[in-house]
Amino acid sequence: SSEGKIITSDSVVAQNIKATNTVNASIGKFTNVSINGADTSNNYKLAVNSGILCEELKVMADVPSSDYVFEPTYNLKPLSEVEAYVTENKHLPDIPSAREFKENGYKVGEMDNLLLQKIEELTLYIIDLQKQIEELKK
Repeated sequence: SSEGKIITSDSVVAQNIKATNTVNASIGKFTNVSINGADTSNNYKLAVNSGILCEELKVMADVPSSDYVFEPTYNLKPLSEVEAYVTENKHLPDIPSAREFKENGYKVGEMDNLLLQKIEELTLYIIDLQKQIEELKK
């Protein structure tokens, strides 16, 4: 493990870099950072051509807002409709297919929102099932 500095072609210095392997980084004219030769032409501020390991990731923008599921106006699909959709499409409604994920990737905030929406929908289905069970017990 080595600790050092990365000096880019724009003479900008990144300090306190700990690397177990060679670190190739550059800062372009739009302050885009490329690591291991990743393509920065997509306007992302950081592009990494390999994995990223971190202890914590905090998303500040594009955060979940799916509490609308609990509004009385939300159209919760009947489970029979969900079953028919899953049988035909092999994935959940409103969730991209595995093929779409592979081709396009996904944004963490958007996916968190979709997953939270599905969890909230499941909660509503369970509440409804519990009511049915209680009614049958009578």
